[in-house]
Amino acid sequence: MATVMLRVQAGPHRRIHCPVSAFVSAEKTISTAILTQGRKNVPCSVRKERGGLQVSWIVDDLAAGASAVYTLTTGKAPGGRTKGVEVSKGRGEVAVSIGGTHFTTYCYGKHLARPHLYPVIGPYGDPVTRRLATPEDGRGLDHHHHRSIWISHGEVNSWDNWSEGAGHGRTVHKRFEALESGPAVGRVVSKGVWVGTDGWQGPPGKT
Repeated sequence: MATVMLRVQAGPHRRIHCPVSAFVSAEKTISTAILTQGRKNVPCSVRKERGGLQVSWIVDDLAAGASAVYTLTTGKAPGGRTKGVEVSKGRGEVAVSIGGTHFTTYCYGKHLARPHLYPVIGPYGDPVTRRLATPEDGRGLDHHHHRSIWISHGEVNSWDNWSEGAGHGRTVHKRFEALESGPAVGRVVSKGVWVGTDGWQGPPGKT
């Protein structure tokens, strides 16, 4: 086991529920660690990377100009189980909860023009993006192609990968490269392919 001291400085702003991540060198055989602040255990997510560990946690509240010192003990597994970020894969979607409460869902079904996050629930239980357009809305709901939180672009290789009008392009989900739950951090890493209406990448008229 090895012990590392980590200092977090707030800078000019107060930090509330602020995510923090640090890389710590460690031997190849070490993949676990615990984080403490004084006598208090701090939930942290540990991901093994080349040459060491990527450690992530949440700073609850740190005043502007203040600093906080943490002790990281590598090679020691945390005791008990904390309901942190939980990632759960279903059919065409991945649900994400924080502390046992639903936070968002990554939707990637084949019927969608492109993957998106919906709903997105704020810290007081209220959705922070508007509802999605339905077929019944037709064009009655303005910007019906806006899908909560999503990635798109007006033109990609001559295809419209922004709107959902006639002849629009699509972003097709291919696979997940990471689906990770953790005491402090979760990860959803998805790989998609941007395609035209005929299903292959590239501008119309080319093969």
